Amino acid sequence: MSLEKPSASASDADKTLTGDNAALIALNTAIQRRRADRSRPKFYHGRVSGRAPYSLAQLAQEQRSAGAPLPDVDFEVGMVGEHATVRRGPGLVPIANWPRPEMIEGWDRSKIIDVMGKTAEVRHGQAAVQDARNQGDYKWSYELSEGFVASFKDHGEAYRASLEAELARVGVAAQVILSGEFLDFMAPGIDKGSALRAVLEELGVEEENTYTSGDSNNDRKLVLVGNAILVANAALDFRLWAANGIPPDRLYESQKPYAGGVHEGLIHYGVLEAVA
Repeated sequence: MSLEKPSASASDADKTLTGDNAALIALNTAIQRRRADRSRPKFYHGRVSGRAPYSLAQLAQEQRSAGAPLPDVDFEVGMVGEHATVRRGPGLVPIANWPRPEMIEGWDRSKIIDVMGKTAEVRHGQAAVQDARNQGDYKWSYELSEGFVASFKDHGEAYRASLEAELARVGVAAQVILSGEFLDFMAPGIDKGSALRAVLEELGVEEENTYTSGDSNNDRKLVLVGNAILVANAALDFRLWAANGIPPDRLYESQKPYAGGVHEGLIHYGVLEAVA
């Protein structure tokens, strides 16, 4: 990593930035100070979330009302990567040519709906289709019941892989992302990581100068970009995966949860400073 080139921080929203308002206020202050430091290269900050844009806007409003606003963003990725935007003037603008045609080859949402419709979890009401506002052209999502999630607590990867294999059998190319109570089907080349890489290219930031923070399995592709930060409240299966899937010199496991863990990690990497 180089502190002499532009850098970027990209954080998941729920339970990574949110969860501790005092820590979020401190992180926001540190980011504002870093942006104001004209003696150092440009610093960008953005959110990378599974939420749809309308829902991210609602979350931002909730945090403002609580007196702990989310940091202003220079870019935003939503819907697990389907939406990718950068700030141009006063607003966020979609990046050009996203998603790229090769990223959606083999995607067939109707077949995914058909396959899921035959599963016991859908037939028995344990997997419910999410609200239409949370679906995309290349994202199809379900919310799983608490009981169903508990039933495969130690076998989540096997369940996820079985769905991916069944889709491949019927000729569908898709990523299956299981994260707590959320089950997302994404076009094969669209995810948080690929969307963030497209944003970084647009901003002119090198991956080695990028710092990514997350707490759950739908952040896997995100924290494979640049230098990873796992907040202390990260899910155990996500932690175990990261320990085996990310080189130790690019992985920092914070001792603090939520925004405090993001801040701690960015201090560790020399990006931000502590706030008294």
